[in-house]
Amino acid sequence: MSLLIAAAMATALFTQTSPAAAEPVTQVEEVIVVARRAGIPIWEVEGPDGSTVILVGMIDGAPEDTAWRPEALVEATSRADRVLFMQRATLNPLEFMQALGRITRNAQLPDGRTTSDYLAPEWQARLEQQMQGEGSAWHRQNLWAIAMELLDDKAGYDRQVRDDASRLVRRAARRNRAPVQPVASYRGKPMVDRFFEAGPEGHRACLQAAIAAAEAGPQESRRRAEEWTRLRVPEVLQSPIQAATEACWPWGDPSTAEQVRADWRRAVDEALAAPEGVTLAVAPLAVLAEPDGILDMLEQRGLDPRGPFWRADQR
Repeated sequence: MSLLIAAAMATALFTQTSPAAAEPVTQVEEVIVVARRAGIPIWEVEGPDGSTVILVGMIDGAPEDTAWRPEALVEATSRADRVLFMQRATLNPLEFMQALGRITRNAQLPDGRTTSDYLAPEWQARLEQQMQGEGSAWHRQNLWAIAMELLDDKAGYDRQVRDDASRLVRRAARRNRAPVQPVASYRGKPMVDRFFEAGPEGHRACLQAAIAAAEAGPQESRRRAEEWTRLRVPEVLQSPIQAATEACWPWGDPSTAEQVRADWRRAVDEALAAPEGVTLAVAPLAVLAEPDGILDMLEQRGLDPRGPFWRADQR
């Protein structure tokens, strides 16, 4: 189990990183058409001094065979003077080995306790239902590790790093000699420290959200991905899988979540304040479209993020 936890933590940690500009698109209808051609949510907003920011809303954990059309995303990247990607977190070799040791020591719950010591009876019963046929050893496993198993095996969530859209953007940016950079870089050790310091109680909400996602079944992951390709942004954000990813480390760590959002706000502000140029930002969909997220912030400032609806009240 310790190796499974290590692999899951490594995936979660490191995927937080996870030419002249053409004339900007000025018609709302044209931007919406571009987004529909891409099959993924894209917004475009213009700054007061002639800059343009193209926001691409990404999700993770979608089934590998999710179908979408790349042409419009390549086209948008060809206009970019620079490309911003998600934050990158790093561990040096010593920190990585120390983390592995801590994973081994924390693979099971402390003091002989079981999941029933941390979950209310209703949640424990729901977990027992999902873990039927899995033996009994799981009762003592790390709560976060159980949550990752539920997302993978029961909810159809795919944590493997196969982000075709991001790879496509990177290739297109290289062809156009546009610099590519993470919106910020972090030391991974403080994030790992907070994971262990949270203790089982700190991962209870994650496990409960994963139970709810598992109850929706493996089809939920495909439904969420299809809503994403259909530009139905509110439906994506209401998915129980989305709720689980936001409740579980590293997103479930308030310090990390706050920093991620602050970094994206700063980066978008800086791009819009530039006197000219096009910035393409490949960002988590939730950071862009959640209540009081980047898109709401831009709208509140009197700017016009052109693209698909991101709130149900816009329909």
